[in-house]
Amino acid sequence: MLVKEKLNAEEYNKFIGYIQALKKKEIKLASVMQSIVQLFCGKERDHLLMGFKDFVPVKYRSAYEECIKTTKRDAL
Repeated sequence: MLVKEKLNAEEYNKFIGYIQALKKKEIKLASVMQSIVQLFCGKERDHLLMGFKDFVPVKYRSAYEECIKTTKRDAL
């Protein structure tokens, strides 16, 4: 699994927690997207950001892309 290879154990557990909480409808998709973008932010992780986009429902993809832009801009 590519995500598991690129994240340390703590980060991976957070990722799994976000996905499980979303699946159980404990948190909203917007919060999950923001958390995952922050987790995946970094030069060696850009492919994770783009790959995760495939799992974001089509109607939320523009919001996901905006979240990526905002997070990267704030990181500078």
